[in-house]
Amino acid sequence: MNIAKLIAAIIISLSSASLALADCLQDARKVALDRNNVVQLSSYLCRTGEGPDDIRFKVEFYRVSDIVASLLLAKSTTTSLSRIIGTANIIDNDVLRTYRELIRQFGTTDDAPGKPLPSSIRAPAGQVETSDRIARRNLRTLTGLISGPWWDESSYPAGAEIKALKSGIIPDNLKYYHSIFCENETDVKKAACGKYQPALRRMTFWRSIRNGDIDKYPAHVAAHNMLIRNRNERATDVTIPADLRLAMNLAGGHLPDDFIFLVGQKNAAMCNGLPAGLADWQFRYVMRRGTMDIVTIQNISRRLIEIGGLFGERGTDTRLRVASAPTSQNRGESLGPMSETLGSGQKLIIPAQINFPAPDPSDDFNDIFAFPQTASELNRRLGTGGFRGNVSAFGSPTANDYIFGPNIRIKGILANGVRIDLDRPSANVIKMTAASGDASCPYLLSWSDDEGWINHGKALHEGNGKSREYTETISMERFRSRFRLEEREPELAFVDKAELQIELKNGDRIALEPDEPVLAARDGGYIRLYWGQVAEFAFHLPAGVNKEDVATSHLVLTGYYERYSSLHASAQRNLPWTDAGIAPRCMPIGTKRPLSFVGTRPAPSVSPGLTKFRAQ
Repeated sequence: MNIAKLIAAIIISLSSASLALADCLQDARKVALDRNNVVQLSSYLCRTGEGPDDIRFKVEFYRVSDIVASLLLAKSTTTSLSRIIGTANIIDNDVLRTYRELIRQFGTTDDAPGKPLPSSIRAPAGQVETSDRIARRNLRTLTGLISGPWWDESSYPAGAEIKALKSGIIPDNLKYYHSIFCENETDVKKAACGKYQPALRRMTFWRSIRNGDIDKYPAHVAAHNMLIRNRNERATDVTIPADLRLAMNLAGGHLPDDFIFLVGQKNAAMCNGLPAGLADWQFRYVMRRGTMDIVTIQNISRRLIEIGGLFGERGTDTRLRVASAPTSQNRGESLGPMSETLGSGQKLIIPAQINFPAPDPSDDFNDIFAFPQTASELNRRLGTGGFRGNVSAFGSPTANDYIFGPNIRIKGILANGVRIDLDRPSANVIKMTAASGDASCPYLLSWSDDEGWINHGKALHEGNGKSREYTETISMERFRSRFRLEEREPELAFVDKAELQIELKNGDRIALEPDEPVLAARDGGYIRLYWGQVAEFAFHLPAGVNKEDVATSHLVLTGYYERYSSLHASAQRNLPWTDAGIAPRCMPIGTKRPLSFVGTRPAPSVSPGLTKFRAQ
C-alpha cells in the first residue's frame, strides 16, 4: 500500500469513528415539579465522543400551549416552567416573529390570576397534572389567558338554526348527536358508558362555521338584541370577536370546513336553573387554541459549544394547511447558518412550528361528543326524538390538525463543526389553562399606556338578576384612568354606578367620579349593555395629584345582569330570519329613557372615609 492510500484509509477510518460517536441517544430526564409530582421527560443526550473534552448537550422537543408560548415570548415563566425549561435564550426566527405578530393583532392582555393555574405535562412515559403560578402581573396571549365554563364562552347568534329547531325541524346544514352525562368515571375514555342519567341526555346539534357566519356576526347579534331592546333606544355597533377575526386571517378568508364548529343545545344546564342563550337554546362556536413546537438545546459539557447550524426540512407553504407527518427519510438539508455560543449549563430555545390542533374532545367539546357506541345505540332506539328534516344526519365532528406560517423540522445540529443527527424524536407537551368558574356578566378592561387594554375578567358575575344587584371592587396597581365594559354574551347588563377609589403613596385615599354622569351615583339610572356592546368611561385626577402619586386603584361597580332567556316576555317582533314565535321581546326593569339609560337620579352621596372629587 502506498503512502497516499494509507493516508486516505486513515482519514476514512477516523471519519467513520467520529460519525459513530457523534450521535444522540434517548436519555429520559426526571423533573420534580413539586413534592408529589415527578415527570419523566423525553430527552436526548448528544455527544461527539466519550472523552472529558468532548462536547455533550441535551436536546428536547416540546409542544407548548398558547399561555406557555406567550410566557416564553414575554421572557417570563412559572414555577413548573422554570423547572422544566429553566432560563434560556429564545431564537427570534420567522416562526417566533409570526406568532408575535398574531398576538399583536388579535391577542388579548389579561390580568394573571392570583390563584394557581391548572397545568399538565405529558411525555411518552405518562402525564402529570399539577398547578402553577404566573410570575408577572399580566400576560398577552393569542386566544386569551382566562376562559370561562364551556357553555359560557363564544356564544353565537344562530337565529336561523333556532327558528328551524323551534319548529321541530333539523335544517339541512345541521347534524345531531346524543350527548349523555356518564356516572362511571372509569368509562370516560371508553366508547360506551355503563351508567348514565337519562334525564340529563341532550340532543346536540352542530355544523361547521363558514365565512358568511363570521361576516354576518354583527348583523345576527344586532337582530338578537332587537328582540328585547326598547324601541326608543339607540342601536350601537357590534364588532366581530377577535378570535373569529383571527380565524379569518389565518385562513386568508377561506375557512376550511373542519376548522371551527358551531354547537348548540336546548336547556343547557346553567347556574340557578336558568337556561342559556335565546328561547331556551344556546349555540356557541368552538375555536381552536394555538400551540407552538419548540426545540431546546442545553450544553451539559465543560466546553463552550458553538451551534453553527441546523439540518432538516423547511416548509415551503406559509398558509393555513393541514398538518402532515414527515414522509422524507433523508437526513435533511441545511436550514441556514447560525452562530449561537452556549456556555456550560446554558440553554437555547428554537421555535419550530405554529399549530392549531383539532378541538380537544374533553376540554373544548366538554365530552358532549363522547361515548360514540352509547350515542349510536340511543340513535337506533330514539332516532331524532321527534325532530323532522335532516333525520339521517347523526354523527360527531371530525377535524384535521392545522399549522400556520413558516415551519421547520429539525433532524440534525451542527455543534463545534460536527453534524449530529436526531432520529425520530418524540415530543413533550406542556399545557397550561386559566379557567374562570364565574357565571355570565360583562368583562372589565382598563387602559395601560404601556400595554393597551388589559382584561380583568368578568365583573358583577354574582349579580344574576335584579334581586341580586350588588357592589363589587376590582383592584389594580398604580393609576388607571380609562375603563371599558364589554358584554360578550347573550345577556343584558345593568350598570348603575362606577367609582374609582385611589390610594396615594402618602396614605391618602380619594374617591373619583366618572366622566359619564349616569354612572356617578347609585340611583337606578343604569347604563344598559346588550350583547356585543361596549361602554367606556374615564376618571380624572384632581389638581395637585399626579398619576405617579397613586399606589393602587380600586374600581367600585354596582349593577347586575339578565340573561336573554330569563327576561320576561311582553312582546314579540318579526325579523328577516325569524317568525313571531322564535323568542320573546322583553321590557327590562326600569323606565324608558333614550341612549340606553333608564331610571332617575337622586342627589349623589359621599363615600365615608374618602375625599370626594367630582369630575369636571
